[in-house]
Amino acid sequence: MKKPELFSKQEIHKTRRIKEFIQANIMIVVCIVLMIISSIVSDKFLTINNLLTILKQNSVTGMLAIGVSIAILSGGIDTSAASMMVAGVMLLGKLNYFPMVVLIAIALIFTFIMGTVTGCLVAYFNVVPFIATMGMATIMEGFSLLISNGRPIVWTTHLDFIHTMGTGKTLGIPNIVVTFVIIIIIGQLALSRTKLGFNWRAIGGNTQAAYWSGIKSKRYTMLAYSFSAMMAGAAAVFMIARVGASDPVAGGTLTMDAIAAAVLGGTYLGGQGVGSIWGALLGTFILGMINNIFNLVGFSNYAQLVTKGIIVILAVIVGSRSIKGR
Repeated sequence: MKKPELFSKQEIHKTRRIKEFIQANIMIVVCIVLMIISSIVSDKFLTINNLLTILKQNSVTGMLAIGVSIAILSGGIDTSAASMMVAGVMLLGKLNYFPMVVLIAIALIFTFIMGTVTGCLVAYFNVVPFIATMGMATIMEGFSLLISNGRPIVWTTHLDFIHTMGTGKTLGIPNIVVTFVIIIIIGQLALSRTKLGFNWRAIGGNTQAAYWSGIKSKRYTMLAYSFSAMMAGAAAVFMIARVGASDPVAGGTLTMDAIAAAVLGGTYLGGQGVGSIWGALLGTFILGMINNIFNLVGFSNYAQLVTKGIIVILAVIVGSRSIKGR
């Protein structure tokens, strides 16, 4: 006599699809769970103003996370992001008598060139990405201190731009958040719909296979670091808009925060072409949400650092298991 099946094939297939969906979108699930917990812990958390404040306060980290995500998913890593941003901030501080449009162009071009130098070291001279970007970070830190004599520069020009971008709103949404989201959308479209994005994923997945399939892997590896540095230049403009000054030691732990945001957004630290730019928005929000709820409930800064580190480690473990599951 045939043994009756406990579950039908349809039920098994449906369960498998749900499991695959959760694996593919695990960080979205984590974000929703954290939001529910945060709203229970503090009734001030789940308000539009507070959510927008989280994105506004973490917009600089988010811009850095966009570039770092590309460096990671293409098979490398960029530890120079914050130092590159500070160098851009100080350069613009010294040249703040130029029109703002020119200053923005200078920030993007300068950081793009410096990132290209890093990319050349990695792609053409086979320098380990961690070492190449760490070396560039040291150079940029020295550059920032050298041109400023270690002193901050308070901006007395372009105050209209600083006010409009730093504190202004459009339809109730901070302008800096609007700009950040627009850059995320354009970047994600470029990553998912263009040859450049496809090639970055390909070299992250398997550099040798990409090379033998006709992709100029060295060139695209170099461009990944150029792009990452250019996003640091954009972050420099955001930093000036938010602070209204150029500070040579403003970087702090922003590089690690950017890497954490990239990982929390689903970018796999092992490369393999897994990651996205919109994930930088998700990761930035998760990281900002953690800091925000800690502040609302009165956690000490020391406890915040410990807890944040634990969450990032867990995110890496969950991400790794998700990749293996897929």
